[in-house]
Amino acid sequence: MVQWEVPIYWEERNPMYRRHDYYLKPKLIQLLDKYQRWRKRAELNNLSINARLRLEWIIFYHTAGGKNAALTAKHFGIAKSKLYFWFKRFNKLNLNSLEDNPSIPKNKRSWSPDHMVLARMIKLRKQYLHWSKIKLSVVYENIYGKKISSWQFQKVIEEFNLYPQRKKNGCKDNGAKNS
Repeated sequence: MVQWEVPIYWEERNPMYRRHDYYLKPKLIQLLDKYQRWRKRAELNNLSINARLRLEWIIFYHTAGGKNAALTAKHFGIAKSKLYFWFKRFNKLNLNSLEDNPSIPKNKRSWSPDHMVLARMIKLRKQYLHWSKIKLSVVYENIYGKKISSWQFQKVIEEFNLYPQRKKNGCKDNGAKNS
């Protein structure tokens, strides 16, 4: 197979047909320093403002602070123990380690009383609607012989909305108006 050759003078005159050798030239890639990369990753991972601030503490500690914890803590107005806590937790491969851990427990307690006990508690509350949860727990123990905490009565009252009706303050006989 014969390859058609373009004369050199024609290539030089026509800029559209110049050899595309710029694909072969490697471009110099300017790498960011590791602290700039941490900031960029924090931005891409959508870290919270508090986590980014902690990252800045660590970056300052390594750069301007000269690995001096007292100077870094003083600069940011925090305790050294707080800086050490976050520095120990910090993982440069996982910047999410600087996020706050949720204070909500993973497994919440679920309240599931026995159906018979629950029916007795509701009956007792409806019978003595104005009595307190503490008095109801004592009465329940006297009647049924089983100790029930006042917290359980409070839970029943809240769950089934067993509150007494509120008194409506109407207009007074002396002509005072309702506000």
